[in-house]
Amino acid sequence: MPLKSRWRIILAEKEITQKQLAKELNVTPQQLSNWIRMDPVPRIEIAFKVAKALGVTVDELFDYTEE
Repeated sequence: MPLKSRWRIILAEKEITQKQLAKELNVTPQQLSNWIRMDPVPRIEIAFKVAKALGVTVDELFDYTEE
């Protein structure tokens, strides 16, 4: 899959745990973990919510590489 999550990197840079972000988004830590693994790929609405919560743009949440 050419789309890769940068969420873990951003969480580490901002010193936010997955548990803290899950609580802020009102989702379970397991659901957040699934999105981070891109299983399933999060809907665009979710990406915008995550970006807002982390203070980044949606573009910053993902890396895209052509295969």
